[in-house]
Amino acid sequence: MDKDDIYDILKQRILSLEAVPYEKISENKLAKELNVSRTLLRSAIARLEDENLLYVVPQSGTVVTPIRSEYVEQTIFASITILGKLIDEVCSRIWTDEERARMIELQTQISLGIEQSNVTSEERLERVLELRNLLIRMGGHEVAEEFLDVISGDYWRTLQLQYETFSTSAIAYPMSFSQRADIMYRMLIDYLLKGDAVAAKMLLQESYNTMILQMEHLKQVNPSYFADASQ
Repeated sequence: MDKDDIYDILKQRILSLEAVPYEKISENKLAKELNVSRTLLRSAIARLEDENLLYVVPQSGTVVTPIRSEYVEQTIFASITILGKLIDEVCSRIWTDEERARMIELQTQISLGIEQSNVTSEERLERVLELRNLLIRMGGHEVAEEFLDVISGDYWRTLQLQYETFSTSAIAYPMSFSQRADIMYRMLIDYLLKGDAVAAKMLLQESYNTMILQMEHLKQVNPSYFADASQ
């Protein structure tokens, strides 16, 4: 196992909320669990510090950072700008058979998720990430994928928290948050397949606006996850 593998494991634990905000990470226990040297482990931790997912308290240890609302909003702004341009590019050209087949396959997987109650939040988020990365690669801007991966830690944790918090339906909404989100992504792919960039961008904007609005509710329900929540 190299430092990149360690980085991937730690990052996934943080993004999935397996390691929750303010949780202290024991380097000794982690090095033993992963059977790696402290040098490799610290290299991975340093990368996660740069991405604001971990911070080191002198003479105390390594701690998972809380979610910062301003970072989530910055990621949303960057995503709207980058993905909006990619949607324009993708919708203005002819797709290859492989691109169209992959997009349809992804839409089918999302549709099944709407009907099935046993789909995990991690599986749903993997599809959201795959859709984003598919758009980026179709637009030929792989550097955007790396950029968004670096800045999106708090965004993905907030989205994970939304799926976990609003996993059940309510009286006002006969479907859960995850089902409504999947319907939105299915519609987004439908607009992309039709080449309707305007409708696709409007739907994307609406989804991000909804996330920002729900973030205040998340802070009230899960204040310990956020740096700027009222305790």
